[in-house]
Amino acid sequence: MIYAIILAAGMGLPSNPTIPKCLLKVGEKTILERQLEILKWSGVNESNIIIIIGSEGQCWNKETINYIKKISARTHAKNVIFNNRNMSTGSNYSLLLALNKLDLKDEDTVLVIDGDVVFGKELTYKLLNYPYKNVLISRISYSATSHGGKIIAKDNRVVMAGSDIKIITLPYYIYGGVAKISGRVIGSLKKELVNIPEKHIIDAISKLLEKNEIHNLDIESINKEEEPTFLIGGSGAKLSRLLIVRKETRGEGVAKLSNEIKWLLSLPEDVQRYFPKVVGYNVTKSYAYLDTLYYSYPSLRRVLFTGAIGAEKAIEILLNLLDFMFKYLYSRIYRDGDLDWLYKLHFERVSSRWNETIRRAPIFRRVFNANRIVLNGEELVNAPLLIQSIKSRPELLKMLAPKIITMVHGDLHFQNILVNLSDNNKYNFILMDPRGELNGSDPIYDMGKLWHSFHGLYDFMHEDLFSLEIVFESDKTIQATLEIKNMSSLSEYIKIYERFPKLLEHFNPLNKVYDNWKMRTLFTEAMHFCTLMPFHLKGDGKEERAIAMYLTGVKILNEFYRDYKIESYKEQLKWINVNTLEDYLRIKSHLLRD
Repeated sequence: MIYAIILAAGMGLPSNPTIPKCLLKVGEKTILERQLEILKWSGVNESNIIIIIGSEGQCWNKETINYIKKISARTHAKNVIFNNRNMSTGSNYSLLLALNKLDLKDEDTVLVIDGDVVFGKELTYKLLNYPYKNVLISRISYSATSHGGKIIAKDNRVVMAGSDIKIITLPYYIYGGVAKISGRVIGSLKKELVNIPEKHIIDAISKLLEKNEIHNLDIESINKEEEPTFLIGGSGAKLSRLLIVRKETRGEGVAKLSNEIKWLLSLPEDVQRYFPKVVGYNVTKSYAYLDTLYYSYPSLRRVLFTGAIGAEKAIEILLNLLDFMFKYLYSRIYRDGDLDWLYKLHFERVSSRWNETIRRAPIFRRVFNANRIVLNGEELVNAPLLIQSIKSRPELLKMLAPKIITMVHGDLHFQNILVNLSDNNKYNFILMDPRGELNGSDPIYDMGKLWHSFHGLYDFMHEDLFSLEIVFESDKTIQATLEIKNMSSLSEYIKIYERFPKLLEHFNPLNKVYDNWKMRTLFTEAMHFCTLMPFHLKGDGKEERAIAMYLTGVKILNEFYRDYKIESYKEQLKWINVNTLEDYLRIKSHLLRD
């Protein structure tokens, strides 16, 4: 039997003392949520996971304790234990509390994980399949003054360990906050935990070395064989390690991440502080990574979902954000816009994304090929037919094409806007994950991203806060019911949508330079939804989230087609040799209207 104990009773960061480290966000999830998901993926039964949290200190308040209880209930890891002496004891005392709850056999395995450690699935896979019963995860150190529990190993066997041992020879290892312990040695370990409750596990482990074999597993050895892992934190580890986030990719994603790196490095000085600070990177033909400072601020989506702010405060933040974007990004004009940009970023992107989606999720072949979609009782024309109709109207295309190309963010949705609510400065945000458009783009592309957060309700679908019922009545007809869960934050999103258009009208550049901006924003939002599917495929054969996003795109595209009377624009159907499905749909769309 495999058990897991998460030692999460520590304090928060000095810069953010009201949140325990285990609840800091890395990407869209807290460290604790990531750990629980990976343990479940690794085959650890949720009922065998124990989480130790604190009750003393500023960060252990009603709000954070209730949030952890919700996380544990959601993942069915229901064993939450309080360390009521967390300010005067170390992780040893927390570990002892957890072990006292378990009735272990010699053949059982216990994973002990510090609550401030971020790791990937490959780490637990390698650790659980490592041939030795007792293993410590570590990272190599070449500095005698490194902080954290120290490990000296010979032929991967630990020969000395502890927080206070003196280092004579280099290199050595620093304990990484993850250990595998066999049930056979737990009895001996508990005796040592009782003796030094104020210390950390590495100090208790040191007392076991004479009679037990304990092995060292260097994190770099995992990196060489599997996907790279980035450890953050660890018991007693240097605090600055907690503030680094790594984004990495292989294969097709290298070019995109490379552009993002170049874009961030080339930012003008007057805007650098509003984007993540680059602290390290590397790019090869097949692999790239980017290290940036970690910011503990919540996203605009998160503060709306948790009720920390409402629509009124969100509008204030968005007003300041737009003021910043128009002053410092959209004012940097690269060139005039043209039809070529429209085709490349929208129409060619749709084609490539649809092909990728069908290849990875065959169910979408039926979705794309349907002529008739009935969504929530409303009859809609499918996106391929509408897009072909739009492409055949030259005057309409001229109206949709950008007039100017400027510096943009490129992925400006609510999750990528981190807000520091305690900062009274006007620009109290960090803008994460820019697209890296080195040659610029259309500012309306950013507007479409904002729109799809609060109009199309992308945020709710991304968080799986929806229900979808879909029936393929025939090869050409789809009946679907899509409902967003009626959370309190839904009404706030609706208020934002109702007020946002008038807010934008205050910006003169929109009226003078970006003519047809309302029309173009709605079109851009629809195209965003119609191309999101590859990023939301789950491989379960149902693909409810990806289908929900696509159907939303179809609905908005129909709204665009109806509200702006697209049929009134003259259609120019040139001679076409039907060699592809795209050609056929274009002809078919024209004939259906005749």
